[in-house]
Amino acid sequence: RATTLPCSERCMRDSKRTARSRRHSRRIDVPSSLTLRAYEELGETSELRAGSLQQLRSELATLVEQRVAGWEDLQRALERPDLWLVRFLRTRKYDSARALHALRGNLSLSRYLEGLPARTGGAKPGAVAAVRFWDLHIEDSSVRYVLDRRLLATVPGRARDGSAVVLLSPSSDFLVAWGRLGVGGFTLAVLKLIEALSLEPRTQLCGITVVVDLRRASSALISTSLRPDMLRLTERLPPPLGSK
Repeated sequence: RATTLPCSERCMRDSKRTARSRRHSRRIDVPSSLTLRAYEELGETSELRAGSLQQLRSELATLVEQRVAGWEDLQRALERPDLWLVRFLRTRKYDSARALHALRGNLSLSRYLEGLPARTGGAKPGAVAAVRFWDLHIEDSSVRYVLDRRLLATVPGRARDGSAVVLLSPSSDFLVAWGRLGVGGFTLAVLKLIEALSLEPRTQLCGITVVVDLRRASSALISTSLRPDMLRLTERLPPPLGSK
């Protein structure tokens, strides 16, 4: 039986506290039972991890100094704890260039979702106040809305390969959520919850398996999803970080 994301609140609160204190030393080692797997699949060692994180931070700092487009977001990324940054390295097998590209793509997607006009699904006036992805947290109304209505849920335990399992069940409830939060706001809330799951070292190594249950998908939901503006949004959505 699927449940609401029990660890999301804990993960998000922990990451919020860590970001505030700027403590980049939060433990990021994978569990001892997975150390060999991390080495065999990623080549991960404590030395490689430390060196790669230092290189990634250095590249981010250079881009910030150069005031490239979106440098303010890169500055925020630079201030995040190691556990937030290392997930990009792990999912790209410690290829720093690919990790940086994925990180910038992640930030670009967030800006796109925040800027969606009302006709494409932007938040309606007086519904839910627009909140930037950086500032979303578990107490935010859009995230609580998704959690409380179980629009996204996780299956207890893990898949055989060790990945966390997320259940997405499109239904008429999605239409209600899109009308209340806007498609952009709804998607940002879902991505924030996926991010919270990815802040666990075991999940960073084993990934996230997304199961889509279409049994309750209505014709109205399908027709709305096939609108040209919705298809353009779908094309911009990458797989969740580390998902399968």
